[in-house]
Amino acid sequence: MEDIPELTDHPLAIQPIYPFTDIGESVLLYEGPMTVMPLHHTMATTSDGVLSSLRCEGSGKVICTVQSMPRYNVHFKTLGDGSLLDLYNFSGILQLDLEGNGTPHPMRVIDKHIDSSADFNHTKVEITALLDQDAALGCDGPVGELQFYLINFPFDIGNTATIREDTERKIRHTTANRIHLNYDGRWNIDIDSRFDSSEVWRETRMRDSYTLTHVCRITNEHHNAFASADALEIMEPLYWFLSFVSSSHIGIVLPTGITPTSEQVAYAMSCGPIDSAAYRHTWFSQYDIDGRQLLGPLFNKFMDKWNDPIWRATLPQLIGRYASANGKFIDSGLVTAFSTLETLYWIKYGLIAQSIKAKDLKKSQASAKIREFLSLASIDPDIPAPLMALSSKGQEIQDPKNLGQLPEVVTWVRNKIVHPDTGTKLNFDLMDQAHLAAIWYLELLLLKEFNYEGTYFNRVSNKTEPVPWA
Repeated sequence: MEDIPELTDHPLAIQPIYPFTDIGESVLLYEGPMTVMPLHHTMATTSDGVLSSLRCEGSGKVICTVQSMPRYNVHFKTLGDGSLLDLYNFSGILQLDLEGNGTPHPMRVIDKHIDSSADFNHTKVEITALLDQDAALGCDGPVGELQFYLINFPFDIGNTATIREDTERKIRHTTANRIHLNYDGRWNIDIDSRFDSSEVWRETRMRDSYTLTHVCRITNEHHNAFASADALEIMEPLYWFLSFVSSSHIGIVLPTGITPTSEQVAYAMSCGPIDSAAYRHTWFSQYDIDGRQLLGPLFNKFMDKWNDPIWRATLPQLIGRYASANGKFIDSGLVTAFSTLETLYWIKYGLIAQSIKAKDLKKSQASAKIREFLSLASIDPDIPAPLMALSSKGQEIQDPKNLGQLPEVVTWVRNKIVHPDTGTKLNFDLMDQAHLAAIWYLELLLLKEFNYEGTYFNRVSNKTEPVPWA
């Protein structure tokens, strides 16, 4: 089969170290010989009465689960004489040593099973444990590439990359889409979708489940080897950036370094909770060509914020709560979005500008704080036409001290949720539209903080349009 020019002219897609799995299926990192031992030196009595170190050799596997809270699980099996009872009865922390690794890793045992009913001298022990985070499964050292995977990143966008598979001496071509980011003129970050991304993502959403959606890599701009710790450090802000882009908690898992001699070093890096694949609105539209082109510059502007100590300490909180507020529950989502707006106000005018003090912040009306924010971002405080329920409520609560515009109405609904009274009944439309408006405000104000000047998807008008301050 001859090469197809329109495909082979594109760069090769990233070759995944671990094949993409089915929806919700775990990924196998290691399978083979293992040794399990206590964290501290412990002696056991063998069947002939001799003391020896409590150290059991066997076999097993290490897997990474693809679910809401990914974990690195160890499944260990061994067969020996009755002295294995000492391992079974040991209540302290156990360590895992893989063949050829040489560096034991602590693990937390979650289940143990012993079977010695058939023959006490042929005892079978099975252990299931959670591997401690930040373990390096391999000889850690300089790497030429760091590869990792995304869970539930919803966008299949970017430039074309070619996937070449040699099956029975025939070359088959498929394509992936690649997002390319460059940071600090030093790091290249490539994010490739899986070739069956559209079909898999559609099915994952139908199941409201979790799946590996992209394979990524970090390389040095000058093709030099680098310390794995340097690349792993970039993954934290990248996680929050991609979570902000998708307006949900995505997952970054399976970081694996590839050394200049092609050896692989897997890092059992911790990963926070991931949102399921249920449909969520987001300010970023994969159908917006102009917005897609600005994704790279936006990442660098995001990193400018991240490199500021105050923002580095607070961005995870802001983006994490923004993603949580954008979830399924409108009442708690509205309260979360509203409190995040107040937190953002305090960071900007209290911690950074130092133009307000904590005691003054408590005295200020929440609607006044939002109104001030909107003014600086050139956002019209009038209630948009689609929010008819809020418009009616605005006319109802309007008085000489209350303008009855969107900041006041959203604040009124939020207050009625947090401080309910028997004389007020909130209908679904009021809560739903107030939740929508609060999320809209929050994502716009975050985009303003990142100095974004492009287009975005307006969740209120359901249109792609320039940001108000552009």
